[in-house]
Amino acid sequence: MDWLEIVQTVGICLNCVASVLIVLMLFNLGSFILPPIQAELDEMEDDFDEGDVIVYLRGKSREEIEEMLVTPVPPSKKKRRSKRRDK
Repeated sequence: MDWLEIVQTVGICLNCVASVLIVLMLFNLGSFILPPIQAELDEMEDDFDEGDVIVYLRGKSREEIEEMLVTPVPPSKKKRRSKRRDK
């Protein structure tokens, strides 16, 4: 084997590695862009921690909980800077 064959072999190996990396990046990009499938949605629902809600509602009466559920939330007020008036 002379040095040209060695350089060609190393080049082919590097090309294969680069091709595999490009395919993996495209696969990750595709899974990021596509909407989640039903199995992933079910898994995300299983990960939901209801403990925080239960701790918050512990000690509240049914009437208080019902009032929290039906009370509308006012829109958030954005802090606006008042304009200076020239005198």
